Amino acid sequence: MCLRRLTRPALGLAGALLLVVCGLAQAVTPVEVGPGFGRLNLQPLVEILPEGGAGLTPGQARDHPGFVPNVRGDNSLGFRAEPLWVRIRLQSAPDGPRRVLLEIAYPLLDQVSLTLFYPDGHSRTYEAGDTLPFDARPLRFANPTFPIDLPGQGVLTGVLRLQTSGSLQFPLVLRDAKTQSGHLSGRYLGFGVYYGAFLSLGFLACAMFIYSRDINFLVYALYLASYALLQFSLNGFATQVLWPGGGLLASRMPPLLTGTTMIFMMLLTIRFLGFWPHSRGLRLGFRVFLGLSALVVALGALGPLHLAIPLASLVGTFLLPLILAASIFALRLGLRTARYFLIAWGLFLSGGSVTGLTLAGVLPSAFYTTYAMQIGSVLEVWVLALALLDRVRSLREQKEAAVGSANRYLRQLNEDLERRVLDRTRALEATNARLVDLARRDSLTGLLNHRTALERLDALLATGAGRPVTVIMLDIDHFKQINDRFGHLTGDRVLVAIAEVLSRHIGPEDLLGRYGGEEFVAVLKGTDEAAVGERAEALRLAIAALSPEGLGERTLTASLGVAVARHGPCDGAEALISRADHALYRAKHLGRNRVVLAAGPVAELSLADGFGG
Repeated sequence: MCLRRLTRPALGLAGALLLVVCGLAQAVTPVEVGPGFGRLNLQPLVEILPEGGAGLTPGQARDHPGFVPNVRGDNSLGFRAEPLWVRIRLQSAPDGPRRVLLEIAYPLLDQVSLTLFYPDGHSRTYEAGDTLPFDARPLRFANPTFPIDLPGQGVLTGVLRLQTSGSLQFPLVLRDAKTQSGHLSGRYLGFGVYYGAFLSLGFLACAMFIYSRDINFLVYALYLASYALLQFSLNGFATQVLWPGGGLLASRMPPLLTGTTMIFMMLLTIRFLGFWPHSRGLRLGFRVFLGLSALVVALGALGPLHLAIPLASLVGTFLLPLILAASIFALRLGLRTARYFLIAWGLFLSGGSVTGLTLAGVLPSAFYTTYAMQIGSVLEVWVLALALLDRVRSLREQKEAAVGSANRYLRQLNEDLERRVLDRTRALEATNARLVDLARRDSLTGLLNHRTALERLDALLATGAGRPVTVIMLDIDHFKQINDRFGHLTGDRVLVAIAEVLSRHIGPEDLLGRYGGEEFVAVLKGTDEAAVGERAEALRLAIAALSPEGLGERTLTASLGVAVARHGPCDGAEALISRADHALYRAKHLGRNRVVLAAGPVAELSLADGFGG
C-alpha cells in the first residue's frame, strides 16, 4: 500500500538512494599501512575486474566501473587467456613506513605490470614476467615483486595487469623491507634443502648404477634430474639463473619438462614393477600415456602453449592413478618392493592432485596448496629410494665393499650440501645487510631518511661527552612553485643537486639526511656557535650558486635554521630539531634566503639572529 502512494519522482529518488547504498556496501576501504607493519595478505582487500579487461590502459582500468571486491580472497582463476586487472588502494599512517614491497607469490606469469597513481597526479609503472629479461624487473626476485613508495597524505591507487598462457594465480602479499628479507632467507634456505635432497639422491642413484649396472638406477637418476629441473623452473629460479633472457623459452620449459618427467616416471614404473608381460590392459594404458607425454613434449617445444600447458596438467593428473593401478597389480603378483611404489606414488598423487586443483582454480593458492607437489615429491623420491635400496639388499652379500663406498660417498655429498647451505646463508646475510642499509636511506637523494637521521642524532647526543652539536634545518624556498611551473622531474633534479651540495660541505663525521619533502637536516659535530653561522651561510651561498637543469633563469634559494646543543635537559633530539625548525620558520618570516640562529631552548628569536640577506 505504501509503495502505491509513491510518485514517479519519489520512486526515482528511492532507486538512486538504493544504488548509492549498494555502491557504498561494495566499496573497498583503502588499506592503511601503520606503525609496526610487517606483513599483510592483500587478497581479500583488493578489487578484481573479472571480464572486459582486454585492451584497457592502466588509466582506463583504474576508473573502470566493473571492479568487484575480492571478499572471498580468491587468488587462482585457473587457465585463462584474458588479462586480469586487480585494483589496490593504499594509504600510510602518519608514523607508518614510507616504502613497502608487493609480492605476487607465483612466478609463472608471462606478463605483469603495476601502475601506481599518486594523489598529486603523477604515476609510476613497473613491469615483470617471463616474457621480459630477468634484469628488467624492478627487484630481482623469483616471484614478481614491486617497491611501492607510499605518499605522506592521500590514497595511492595501484592497478595490476596479469596475463599468462598457463594457470592464472595471483596471491598478493605486502611486506616491509625487513620482513621481506627474512621471508627470502627462509625461502632460499628451504629450497636449498629441497634441491639438495634431489642432488644427493641423484648422485646416489648414479653411484648405485655404476656399482650394480642395474638400469633402474639410471632411469631413476634421469627422473630425479628431470623432475628437479621442472621444479626449479616452476619455482621461478630457472628464469633467474638458467635462462634469464625471458621470452618463449621461459614459458615453454615447464610443459616440456613435465612431459620428459612423465616419460621417465613411466619407464621407471615399467622396469621396476615387471608387470608388462602379465597385463594387456596396463600395457595399452602405458602406451597411450607415453604417446600423450611425447605430445606434451612436442607441443611444449614447438606448439601452442595454450594447448601444451592444459594437456600437461590433464595427463599428469590421470597418469598417477594408472601408476597406482600398476603397483597394486605387481603387489598381487607377489613383488614385495611394489609396496614402496604404492606408498610413494600415493603420496605424490595426493600432492599432485592438490596442486592440479590449485592450477585449475578449484583450491585457493596458499603455501600448502602451492607447494603440495613439492612436499609430496620429496616424500615420494625418498620412498622410491628405499625401494631401490631394498633391491640392492639382495646384492649386499656379493658386493659389500661397493655398498660401503656408496655410503661414504653419500656422507660426502651431505657434507657438501651443508657447506653449500652455509655459503648460501652467508650470502643471504650480506644481502640482508644491504637491504637494511637501503631501508635507512632516501631513495631519491641517497641521504639518511627521516627516522634514521633522528636515531643517529639521539645516539650522538647520548655519547657526545660535552662536545658541541649543531643542527641545521634547510628548506628550499618556493619549492612548490618549482614543481608547479617546471614539473616534478625538475623538482627532483633540484633536490638531488642540493643533496650533492650538502654532501660536499658536510664533513665525513657529520650527519646529513632528508627530513621530508624539500627539507634537509644536517648535524655538525664539534662546531661551536662562533663558527656555525659561517658554516650555514656558506651552505646558503653554495645553494644560491646552483643552476639545475630545467630551471632556466630562475634563482634557487634556501632558508636555514640553526640550533646548537647546550647540554641541558632540553637538548634531546626532538627538542634540538624543534629549535632549529623554529629558527627556520623565522628565516622564512624575515623574507627567506637567509640563516637564522635559534636564541635558546624555546627558540625566542630576534631580528639580530639573522645571517645573510
